[in-house]
Amino acid sequence: MEKEREFVFTDKDFNWLRDLAYQRMGITLSESKRELVYSRLSRRLRQVGLDSFKDYCTLLKDGDEGEMINFTNAITTNLTAFFREIHHFDHMRKVVLPELLKKKPMSGGCVYGPPGVQRERSHIR
Repeated sequence: MEKEREFVFTDKDFNWLRDLAYQRMGITLSESKRELVYSRLSRRLRQVGLDSFKDYCTLLKDGDEGEMINFTNAITTNLTAFFREIHHFDHMRKVVLPELLKKKPMSGGCVYGPPGVQRERSHIR
């Protein structure tokens, strides 16, 4: 069952927009990003008062540089943080940290270092 949408979003619209994203920004948008593109650009359609993605594509094709900047900002993620989403923390806490705690800790001084340093330590005893 296909969900009801506010705007018609055809394959042709999506393919043109993802080609544009690649040409302008070097961003590859797979089919799995279709909903993200729809969601982010639907806001732009409302803000500029358009009724369809076809009209939005025409606006961009006509060379509206201001809207091209808005398109770029809408498509890109402007937050560059390692843990910007809570599920990253959950994964670290539930999976990574328990696995690390199972391993035998190593001392960097015992594992690494030139042989001369190791001889000096044994000479101290």
